[in-house]
Amino acid sequence: IADDTPQARKAAMAEALRKVLVKASGHRLSGMDGRLASLLKHAEDQAREFRYRQASATTGEGDETTGNRRLLWVRFDRAVVERDLDELGLLIWEQGRPDLLPWVVIEEGKSRRLADPDRDGALFTALGKAAKSRGLALVVPLMDLEDRNALSAADLWIGDQEKVKAASARYGRALPLVIRLSGTDGNWKGHWTLMLPEGGQEWENGADTVADLIHKGVNKSVDLLAQRLLPAPGKASRELVRVRFVGVRGLSDYALLQSLLGGLDLVTDLSLAKAESDSLVFRVRALGGKEALAAQLALSPELKPVVDIPDDGKETAGMETLSYELR
Repeated sequence: IADDTPQARKAAMAEALRKVLVKASGHRLSGMDGRLASLLKHAEDQAREFRYRQASATTGEGDETTGNRRLLWVRFDRAVVERDLDELGLLIWEQGRPDLLPWVVIEEGKSRRLADPDRDGALFTALGKAAKSRGLALVVPLMDLEDRNALSAADLWIGDQEKVKAASARYGRALPLVIRLSGTDGNWKGHWTLMLPEGGQEWENGADTVADLIHKGVNKSVDLLAQRLLPAPGKASRELVRVRFVGVRGLSDYALLQSLLGGLDLVTDLSLAKAESDSLVFRVRALGGKEALAAQLALSPELKPVVDIPDDGKETAGMETLSYELR
């Protein structure tokens, strides 16, 4: 913020609220100019508290071009954010957000090397900042001996997804994001692969600086995830879905499945419909229906999709069904 005048504060409040809505929803709010402008116009009235503070490059909040600068820090109530997103036809994306695991290979002249968080700190800082602005966490690979034995620069450059998956296993549920960087200042190019359960999504981009390239690439990554995992804005119909789990071994598995389903933002109602010796069937009311629920459950390593075995009876008539084996 340039100064603490009411005019500057009002504009900054609007920008703060916009950033919060983007971060909370996972969407960039494109195509919502009229409704969004109406909400942002009253951002100052919606703020719970605010304060000014000074930041500099040494604190990690400034940058090299501006040096010391004044920041406006704002807090908004959750209820306010939920209400604003509801007016935009969106919901808070709180549970089921995957972490991103960036594997980066850099082409320098005629050679290629793996990016290292110690040597390439600015690159990983830019990745983390871009991911945070969209509400996703970044899991930075250690690039220790285990990682380097599992993956080479050549593996990343040719896009060997099996090796990337194997190297990524030690980092839990994080989704691998393979980035190939090449170029020089003023002409950087990137090739991106977001590795989803159903296969890799690939694209290319370019920018004058690495920071801009990273910003664009991470935004594209989150856009793809939001399109896949969330209902389309304004089209979040609540549909009943029947979800069957086989290979259930006891009460601990029941608790795991109930927590897994109940923890998803899409799920608005959940009940146990049937329990057998090694299987459970839940009735789930989910925003976006079967497609959105299946996309989020595909990120759970505990589950393996299987072909559904239909039940006889009227209770399943007209109801979409998903079936999984508990690993």
